[in-house]
Amino acid sequence: MNHTMQKLLASIRDSIGPLRELQKNADPDEKLILADVVDRLFTARELLGDIQAQMADLSSQNEKLKQTTAQRDQWISQKANFEPFRFFAGGTVMVEKDDRRSPYCRDWYCKHCFDNERRSQLQPDPRRHWEFVCPSCKTPIALYPRDQEAYNEAHNQRDPATG
Repeated sequence: MNHTMQKLLASIRDSIGPLRELQKNADPDEKLILADVVDRLFTARELLGDIQAQMADLSSQNEKLKQTTAQRDQWISQKANFEPFRFFAGGTVMVEKDDRRSPYCRDWYCKHCFDNERRSQLQPDPRRHWEFVCPSCKTPIALYPRDQEAYNEAHNQRDPATG
């Protein structure tokens, strides 16, 4: 709660007691007026309590939005380091940008999950030779003969930098 709200609530609280004391010795018309003033102060105090609750809720929502925005900004930054790679059979995966290595030598990430702002690395499917599967969404990616040849060729090439 901000300082101004605290001061306002304290002022209302501090005003009610003296007004009630005045009410005891007042004539009937003054008592009605003072009773109305006290009722209005109670209503104001309740409304301020509601405002405080709303402010706390808005503050919490604001923090969540800041966190979501930071995560989104981080994702956008990371996303810039990836590019789509299409297999001969037509399946598409996401790979890190790297001009030195064949896409067949890089980690493959599920395009479906990537489009939904998740990075899920494809894993070999132990039940099917030359097929990979996303552990998150279970999307399968099959490598057909041309992809298999390219994969084998890429993994059998020697890296000129390491000999």
